[in-house]
Amino acid sequence: MFNGCGPDKKEIAVLIYDMEDPFIKGVSDYIQDYDTKVYDIVYYDSQKSQIVQNKIAEELYEKGVDLLVINPVERLSSYVFVRKSLQEEIPIIFFNREPLKEDLEYFDDVYYVGTDARESGLMQAKLISEGLNNDTKNLGGFDKNGDQIIQCVILKGEQGHQDAEERTKSVIEGLEREGFKVEVLHTTVANWNETRAYRAMHEIMSEFGDDIELLISNNDAMAIGASKYLMDNGYFGVEVDGVVTDIPFRIVGIDGLEEAKLLTQKGYMYGTIINDGKSMAEAIMQLAEYVLENDDEKLQYDLVDNKYILISYKYHSNE
Repeated sequence: MFNGCGPDKKEIAVLIYDMEDPFIKGVSDYIQDYDTKVYDIVYYDSQKSQIVQNKIAEELYEKGVDLLVINPVERLSSYVFVRKSLQEEIPIIFFNREPLKEDLEYFDDVYYVGTDARESGLMQAKLISEGLNNDTKNLGGFDKNGDQIIQCVILKGEQGHQDAEERTKSVIEGLEREGFKVEVLHTTVANWNETRAYRAMHEIMSEFGDDIELLISNNDAMAIGASKYLMDNGYFGVEVDGVVTDIPFRIVGIDGLEEAKLLTQKGYMYGTIINDGKSMAEAIMQLAEYVLENDDEKLQYDLVDNKYILISYKYHSNE
């Protein structure tokens, strides 16, 4: 827990699912950058445990705060917070993991700031198409076996997680929409984690390495882990003028982490879809002011159905 306390300020409690997640840590850092003369913003790390997050929330409801900002560990747990907030009259802003629609509609003062996971998958498909020179026959020179089919592996964020499922499904749909044929050789769940992805690559490369033409990752952390494994085990060529000379296959991620951008610049990754954490933090704080001050002028993002603010993704490639 960390905060910036002061007298006579309204208190905003921010419950994070995991402060070791690089994207979520980035959003939290951006929130911290905001001027806190008006509010005390107190952060709590749920350590990837719904039990821990529930306990933190119980203590906050008992103590009383002015606003809860929650990045749920499990999206289906959100209804517990919503029902308790209605009882205690404490508004909630959920972010990054979207509650069910019926949970958001249960209480007027509950909102969601996030992204459209399907959009990110479709954009990732367009990025891949660009990386294969929009060449549905020879795959831009990456068709190793000449069958005009993309042989790919997928690093999946989390089994059953809404964003992971949507990203995985929509990227394949998007590639097919672009005219590509796709064969998924293998899918590994690496829980959004760089280290897990690094370790998973040993088995993946041992079994499928010679056949892989594309690696699709649900986020940058796992793409970075995969890239580092390939770097450490000699799958890339040497760097000439800061750019790698030879790559085994294209690697794409999602989030726009700075390390992923650097790997893209050097050619180890082809690109990433930027999940705009800075805009997400800005939208959260503007919405917080809108909720706490009841001032429409504080909010410069579209509030869809008086519930949703959706942040658009952006492209980043090495082209």
